[in-house]
Amino acid sequence: MIVLAVAMSISCYRFLYRPASIAEREADMHLEKLHAENSRMKTIIDTSNRADRERRLAEKKRNLERIGPLLPSAEELPVLMDRIVSEAAATGVEIVLLQPLDIAEEKQHLRYRYVMTITGSFHQISRFLAAVASLPRIIVPAELSLLMESGIEESGVPLLKADFSLETYVLHPESVLTDVDR
Repeated sequence: MIVLAVAMSISCYRFLYRPASIAEREADMHLEKLHAENSRMKTIIDTSNRADRERRLAEKKRNLERIGPLLPSAEELPVLMDRIVSEAAATGVEIVLLQPLDIAEEKQHLRYRYVMTITGSFHQISRFLAAVASLPRIIVPAELSLLMESGIEESGVPLLKADFSLETYVLHPESVLTDVDR
């Protein structure tokens, strides 16, 4: 009976316990290999992400260096509005309305919008819009609507009323850094 018990114990060890411990060791070794491979891949990915972030940051800096001189600073906006009023006088249009509309916050800049109404002949309004679009800072006339006014100029040219918006952009102070890591 003792011999039978010992034989059963040895059989159980050989067929049940030992294969399970071997499989467990193999699974542990496979898991260690996977952890090592994951660590190696994380290093590669971190290196490539860092290089990609540095490349994108350099590209953003180059773009800002190119566009920066074209965008007014917040302090320059009153001077820019004075230039617009001067262009109106130079082209012969009459300003009926020039009013701030809103400031929209976008990824790298603030978009300032103004609503403007002017009167004049078609050619005067065209020259004025061309002059505004040609200012040394980016300012965009948009949403133009022309209506015929009831009056006629002394030269017999019909008077038009132009309603439109003006948009200009000011950089965020942190615009170089804000969107690089996204």
